[in-house]
Amino acid sequence: MIPEITLRSIQEQAVTRAVLEGYGVEWICTHRVQIADRLHELVETQRAIYEDDPERIVDMVLTDKEFHWTLVKATGNTEFAQLYNSIHDRQLRIGIALFGALKQRRCDAIEQHTEIATAIEQFDLTTAKRLLEDHLVGSIDQVAGIFTN
Repeated sequence: MIPEITLRSIQEQAVTRAVLEGYGVEWICTHRVQIADRLHELVETQRAIYEDDPERIVDMVLTDKEFHWTLVKATGNTEFAQLYNSIHDRQLRIGIALFGALKQRRCDAIEQHTEIATAIEQFDLTTAKRLLEDHLVGSIDQVAGIFTN
């Protein structure tokens, strides 16, 4: 049985991802890992998909997931990567549901990813983590009236 997507499941996953991806951002900025070009490339891919057809939600979500996966993968920690991958299916389902329910979320994600990538490019840990948390957790209020517990 496929679990229902609820506001609680969205909140829990957002917080979990903020912790996992936030650690990735810390690692990247502290160790000055050069991944900004890859992040910007993924943002441009996501933008191109949106501009081609804003209804290509699955493609946008897959690219979105790759952006976030890049943050975790950069740590080089295989246990961490396996843990992150354990939420893959639910992450995709929630992403598709959010992009489907909130059309503006598609544009917002592209712009937020751009800002996150730029902060990482500058190794600005404080800004990058704040932007990531805003991106993942700060958008929960937008879906509160759409998804229920």
